[in-house]
Amino acid sequence: MAYEGANLFAMGFISGLWILYNGIKKYKLLQKIKNAPTSKVQSAAVGLVKLYGTVEPMECQLSPISKKSCAYWIITGEYKINFIDRINNLYNGHRSWRPICTIMSGNQFYLKDKTGKMIVDPNFAEVEIQISNTYTGCITGKGLFGESHKKIDESALTFINSLSDESKKRFKTHKKGYIRILEYCIAEKDSIYVLGDAEIREDIHSLVGHENLIVRKGKHDKIMYIGNSPDLKIIQSLTSSFKWNLGIGLVLSSVSLLLLLLIFLI
Repeated sequence: MAYEGANLFAMGFISGLWILYNGIKKYKLLQKIKNAPTSKVQSAAVGLVKLYGTVEPMECQLSPISKKSCAYWIITGEYKINFIDRINNLYNGHRSWRPICTIMSGNQFYLKDKTGKMIVDPNFAEVEIQISNTYTGCITGKGLFGESHKKIDESALTFINSLSDESKKRFKTHKKGYIRILEYCIAEKDSIYVLGDAEIREDIHSLVGHENLIVRKGKHDKIMYIGNSPDLKIIQSLTSSFKWNLGIGLVLSSVSLLLLLLIFLI
């Protein structure tokens, strides 16, 4: 019995050290982001970069609902929880809207400043930009008990019907309740901040220069942020995460080590 307890506490001690190690890694990354200056495109090098400039589309496209000309778009679908859902899930009852799905264009675009321009790959990025359009209402125009409700805009319905069967099914699951569709657009000449890893483009085999780089979520720092403000959200997220890691790691490893020592001393 004591042997089993020792194994359990040893695993707890190792797990605590691992959580602590991850917390330290996040703290180092946080300091790296805070201390990294905003670079000019021309002086950007391989590695973590912070850039500020305006958007230039690589390929002009239209956002799927409002048909606005843009370089990149994101559509987020949400449903409003009803009274029964609130009773069944009191913990999250304060949140009125829950996610259905998120769909994004994935198109690359240029970030341009006075010194040059660089390709930005927005895939897997954390995007924090202003909402361009909001569409709210019911898919059928009827509520849970057949009562009349505001029907969502026809352009939003057309978008839902154009989706894959799986995504369409997610929306239709909430056809008797209120849904909300948020459309985000990054348009030409919009001002943005980008934080990510500058890497050599796969199609380039010449000397490294800013024109041969692409900013994306890299394998090392695993950070990619696109937003209207420098990096506030990512700093807040990392700060909270590393504090939790350090706290849980210290408590788990300390308590496990103490209990492990007690087993051998008693």
